Amino acid sequence: GISDEKKGKVFHRFEKLDEFAQGTGLGLSICKAITEAMGGKVGFESVYGEGSLFWAIMPCEPEVEDIAKEPSTTKSGQTGQTTNTSEAKHQQSTSARPTVLVAEDIMSNYLLISVMLRKQFDILHAMNGYEAIEMVKKNHIDLILMDMKMPKMDGLTATAEIRKFNPDIPIAALTAHAFESDKIAAMTAGCNEYLIKPVDKSKLMAVLRKYCLHTEP
Repeated sequence: GISDEKKGKVFHRFEKLDEFAQGTGLGLSICKAITEAMGGKVGFESVYGEGSLFWAIMPCEPEVEDIAKEPSTTKSGQTGQTTNTSEAKHQQSTSARPTVLVAEDIMSNYLLISVMLRKQFDILHAMNGYEAIEMVKKNHIDLILMDMKMPKMDGLTATAEIRKFNPDIPIAALTAHAFESDKIAAMTAGCNEYLIKPVDKSKLMAVLRKYCLHTEP
């Protein structure tokens, strides 16, 4: 259980109520951020010496397809083929969406960013710096969210490599460290922006508006 004087700190970043347990104190903060980004809420009940119950409530909006309705179609005069106009509009709107590459090896961090962005952006996911470099070479990407600590190749190295063949693509560093020295290192490697984890949605969207969006989200 959790004592009353510590209950207010449970969801704080880098807060460890048990110094003997492994971790950085980010797990519950990330859970809270993901749940609230989805329009839900989290909480807990705890009695010291007995135990704790944590809960999360998230809204569910199921999509129901009406198969009884025939889709409206338009005929292409030269080929005689039919095209679903609603599908065409969807394809046009999808292709017009900016593409964001998220280079992040921790799945919970990636899912948090994905929840924030998936309504307005197409998202690609790289698990390390090597994958990020290859994706930039093979895809049109409007912005990279680059984790600074990844296995095989870290974000600093990957950013420096990308800058050798693409000096213009916007890159925003993602890091759990708020030290000025880390920010300087990221900017020196070629990053345009610097965001601290867990990512604040308003700050993330400000970066995306600056480089990708022409209208308010």
